[in-house]
Amino acid sequence: MKARVNGVELYYELRGKPEGDRLVFLNGLLMDLRAWESLLPWFSPHFSILLYDMRGQGRSEKPAGPYPIRLHAQDLRDLLDFLGWERASFIGLSSGAAVALSFAASWPERVEKMVLVGAYAQVDAVLRAKLRAWLEAAKLGSTLRFLIATPWVWGNEFLENHPDLYARFQERAEEFSPEAACALIAGAGDHDVRRELPRIRAPTLLLVGEEDIFLPPRYARAIAEGLPCAFVRTVAKAGHALPFEFPEIFAEEALAFLEGHYGA
Repeated sequence: MKARVNGVELYYELRGKPEGDRLVFLNGLLMDLRAWESLLPWFSPHFSILLYDMRGQGRSEKPAGPYPIRLHAQDLRDLLDFLGWERASFIGLSSGAAVALSFAASWPERVEKMVLVGAYAQVDAVLRAKLRAWLEAAKLGSTLRFLIATPWVWGNEFLENHPDLYARFQERAEEFSPEAACALIAGAGDHDVRRELPRIRAPTLLLVGEEDIFLPPRYARAIAEGLPCAFVRTVAKAGHALPFEFPEIFAEEALAFLEGHYGA
């Protein structure tokens, strides 16, 4: 299905239990909603789920960029308004986690809980350099960008044991046009919500891979220090793409937190 919101047409799907609590999955930078498919069996019996492609991703419209994180947050607000969703919980990965933070800082009353993976509250010098490398590589093609990003995104155990899944993610990454990829990467670098973190009311679980080179655990710890109610959990052997490297661990952690018995 598609909705025209905030001047852009977004592709979305509704899954799960229609009468369940509402849960939104927020894509990472250069992915689309198909990536969450393998995780849905854990969440669909419990939640009414919204999956969607952000502007520039998947089957959504790809206008001229860049697309700042705050623009994605505005798109999300208008999509939730379109659907009549006043409140929801969020699961966000990487730039999707940044979108969740931006949304929650602007409209804190609309967020129930958040599970954020590989999150960042600001773009510091080293992250800016990484994004610049991705941007320059993306200008030369999606394959090169994906290969350059590989050691920053995926943990060693996943690369050793799941070459088939890695190849599938590479195929999907190669579907991105260079123009859309550049607009998304450039927009990811426009983000700083450090001063706004205390406004966020939603209890937040920050998951981070022990081997996440792109956004190592210090970014999650810095976010937790600014939030009124936050928990940090580091997952051994996982890289930046934690939900897809260790789906069972991710699902167990996220479900326990969202259902209110985390740490029980």
